Amino acid sequence: MSKEIQVLFIDDEEGIIDGVKRLFLREPYGVFATVSLAEAREVLAKEKKKVVVSDYRMPDISRVKFLKEVKENFPPMGQGPFYPVKRNFSPGKKRH
Repeated sequence: MSKEIQVLFIDDEEGIIDGVKRLFLREPYGVFATVSLAEAREVLAKEKKKVVVSDYRMPDISRVKFLKEVKENFPPMGQGPFYPVKRNFSPGKKRH
């Protein structure tokens, strides 16, 4: 199965990253998940990603600032649409 769509997940909580990795294990996407902004930047510089999913608040930078950085520094990644997600995601929590 080809993994043409590449997704980068960034969150400062290791448990969220572990959950994302398990959740997308059998999906037809190439998934890279990290707690490190430096590692995320390295991945974006080396590999073309179609989607970037970022935590809203991280120790060093907000999602808004990070996605602005992606848009400015990693074309053509930054040419796509940006959709902010406002709901919290926690593996195992039920939403009503």
